[in-house]
Amino acid sequence: MKIQLEAYAEERLHLLCQLDPEREWHSLDETRHCILCEQTISGHDIRIVKKRQTNALRCPTPGCVGTPREWVHPGNPLTSEDAWRDWVRLLDTLCDEENTGRRPIRRLHPESSGSPASLKSLERSGIAACAGR
Repeated sequence: MKIQLEAYAEERLHLLCQLDPEREWHSLDETRHCILCEQTISGHDIRIVKKRQTNALRCPTPGCVGTPREWVHPGNPLTSEDAWRDWVRLLDTLCDEENTGRRPIRRLHPESSGSPASLKSLERSGIAACAGR
């Protein structure tokens, strides 16, 4: 029975890594914060659903349609480098979609170094202005 559980955990972790191209997963114990339902979820909780010939990841919260695109590392984006990169990516995506109607090519804002910054640097990069709309 223990061998089956270990194989299940390895396969689940492999699927998380494969189906979440934005972030690395090192353990099923890692957590992400879904910005749609505002719940913190772990790799153990995430739903893996079969869609036609492929698999997809979904937030486990009932009624939530969150996908890896809406999940960020938990923490304060001004102090956590992982959370900061996630928030910059997400805000950049939202700004590009709002302004052009299509998904962005880049992952980080061009002026962003990908590390925590002050509110002034957020405003200078245009992220705060776009997020405030």
